[in-house]
Amino acid sequence: MRRRLGTLILLGDSEQATRADQRFAAALRAAGANGSTVIEVPLASTGDAALPHQRVSASDADEEARAVARLVVGLLRDDVPGHRIGVFWGAAEPYRTLLHAHLGEAGVTVSGPGARTLADTPLGRSLLRLLALDPDDVDPLVVLGVLADGVLRWSEKPLPSSAEAERISARDRIDEPAEPERGVFFGNFEPNQGDEGAGTEFDDRQRRRLKRQTLWDEYLAVVSASIRDVASCDSWAGATDALRALVETHFAVPAALEPSELLLAREQLSRITGDLASLDAIAGARPTLADVRSTLETQFVETRARHGQQGTGVALGSFDAGVARDLDHVIVVGLAEGVAPARGRDDALLPDVVRKRWGLPTMRDRATVARQQFIETLASARKTLTIVVPRGDLRSGGEREASRWLTSVPDARETLTVRAHHDGLMTGAPAASTVPATEAEWRIRAERSEGDWRAAPEADLIDRARQMRDDRRRGRFTRFTGSVVEVAALIPYAETPIAATELEEWVASPLFFFVRRILGVRALDLQVDDFEPSLLELGTIQHEAIEAFTREALAGTITSATLELLLDCSERAFDAHRRISWIRHLETRDRRRVAGQLEAWWRREVATGAWSPVSAEQPFGLDDPESVDAVPFTLNDGFTITFRGKVDRIDRTTDGVRVVDYKGWRPKKLSITAADPTAGGQKFQLAVYGLFAAQLGEGEAASAVRTEYDYLRSPDDPVLGFTMSDESVAVLRADTTAVIRAIRAGVFPARPAGGSLERFTTLSGKADLDRLWSLLREGPELTAYRRFFIETEEADA
Repeated sequence: MRRRLGTLILLGDSEQATRADQRFAAALRAAGANGSTVIEVPLASTGDAALPHQRVSASDADEEARAVARLVVGLLRDDVPGHRIGVFWGAAEPYRTLLHAHLGEAGVTVSGPGARTLADTPLGRSLLRLLALDPDDVDPLVVLGVLADGVLRWSEKPLPSSAEAERISARDRIDEPAEPERGVFFGNFEPNQGDEGAGTEFDDRQRRRLKRQTLWDEYLAVVSASIRDVASCDSWAGATDALRALVETHFAVPAALEPSELLLAREQLSRITGDLASLDAIAGARPTLADVRSTLETQFVETRARHGQQGTGVALGSFDAGVARDLDHVIVVGLAEGVAPARGRDDALLPDVVRKRWGLPTMRDRATVARQQFIETLASARKTLTIVVPRGDLRSGGEREASRWLTSVPDARETLTVRAHHDGLMTGAPAASTVPATEAEWRIRAERSEGDWRAAPEADLIDRARQMRDDRRRGRFTRFTGSVVEVAALIPYAETPIAATELEEWVASPLFFFVRRILGVRALDLQVDDFEPSLLELGTIQHEAIEAFTREALAGTITSATLELLLDCSERAFDAHRRISWIRHLETRDRRRVAGQLEAWWRREVATGAWSPVSAEQPFGLDDPESVDAVPFTLNDGFTITFRGKVDRIDRTTDGVRVVDYKGWRPKKLSITAADPTAGGQKFQLAVYGLFAAQLGEGEAASAVRTEYDYLRSPDDPVLGFTMSDESVAVLRADTTAVIRAIRAGVFPARPAGGSLERFTTLSGKADLDRLWSLLREGPELTAYRRFFIETEEADA
């Protein structure tokens, strides 16, 4: 025993020791009786803090952390070294996270337990999300979320970016590009022969998109295989190997240096997965995928890395970390009942009755130790001591009582009541007389207070924020509500061919037109596995069925355009769009409904002889091998633009040319005539298509061109259109001139919209947009354009 223990030094206070400590001390004294030298050094404790303290009263835990940040910054400004300051808590939650947040925002270096567990890191969170997937049905949206965390790296090939992967998932799937079909043309209506290489560029773009889609599909298959490997293991040792392979495959180490937090997370993950193999000696049963994930999650939640280096920066920790520390300034937080001391709960597995019998620390013993650690933490301060007490708990409501432990502490030399940060913002008064801790607080105080705080940094950001809120509240047309007049010269719109629907988008919502067409921002509509076809999908199926029917008839003879052929085209279109998630009886219902609508169309158009197509899906001004030239159009101000588009069908009639565009439901209030071909500036598509047919026809006059909407889902009143005239062209020219002038002048007021722009309205907040638009539309800046902004029923495209 003498060789093993040598000289023993026993430090402690016998009066404050627990029964376990007393038994341990007795064992050491017994070792001394066996020949070892035992030196006992008693530590007297009066139960009082060594220094008078300052007491700070804050409204809640968040305000406590904010007050601590101000106090620490004040000490650092007085040239106090950071390692001479300690901040300690009685309850880790929520103080550990809040103190890290506020001190970090103030730029203070700290050392102590980290604020985040391994489960909170991108690596730990991403691994758990992958293990929650079904290996036989991997959800691409979950993998997209993991990819967005920034740690997913395939060891075999470079993955697409998060934005690219979202676009792949949002778009319809494509197949290998086929050879372009030969179109049937009339008169001098020929494809653009001068644009050599257009078809090659189109095919190359399609192939690049197909390559990215194939890569993403391949990776999803690898994810499925990796998860299946973990699920199929018959032992914990096998699960360990499968997990390591999964991490190496999907979280490969990059060539560049990783952040220190991610490196530490990898080390922790490697250790935890390695320890799983030892469970074979305990669990025995074959682990399931749920068992593996649950075990990892439990370990991840308990694994917390240390933040900073010991002895560098302000010390953070619980009361036990503050015992016997050599510090000049000590701050303790959370001195309220229920926090310090914490509410005691008897252990269901080891209740106090059992603990007493076996000499284990009881709930009372643990409370005694916690109180003693609190007292000894206070005694660690050499110069100043600050105790922070919360008045309430804004998370659960109600007030808090000061801790009973404060009765054993001498009265405070002063008490500082800290007002709530939010209250200070509302009243314009500083929250405390201490120096502001963060840049944001500097700006706020400079803006809301008078006097000495004017020496703070410039608050230009707050000035702009106030102007933005004021302009939106009062409905002033400025840069914050859609006016970019000052930089309108930078808008290069209409220098390339434009579509008629773009003009309609500006009318529907100028601001969202600006976001979508000028800035190039698109709101992705991710594919969702619905139980039935959506209205948009049904419209696409109808469209494709009629297009295939028309092309096949053009390739043969008109007499081959039978109802059976049309219904067969409908079935093929349905099969091409069918999803495995569709419920069979709902799909059957929609197939019959679409077939009925197509049959009504066939009897109205084909059976009566009105259907006489010469072209289907004819493009103009597009990057397409079948495309003809864009249509030039001179505006009233002399500026020339060009139109592009794709016409659903062109018929040759005895009177001239008929242009048809297929739609869904017919809006009840929509009226389009030769005298008003744009429906008051709301719809430009028919007039532009008529202009295209008139210019590319075989010398026909404009009056020989009829342009129509064909509403497939409105059999009672399916056709809406007019015959082009000089008056129609004049109205189109005037309305187009007004819209193009507004766009090039930078006029983009925030008008809420539906249809294809509805997602932008939803993301921006429809209620706020409705209120703002009700003010903007009456402003003098929009007087010249007010006739466009009438409330109309949205057409179903």
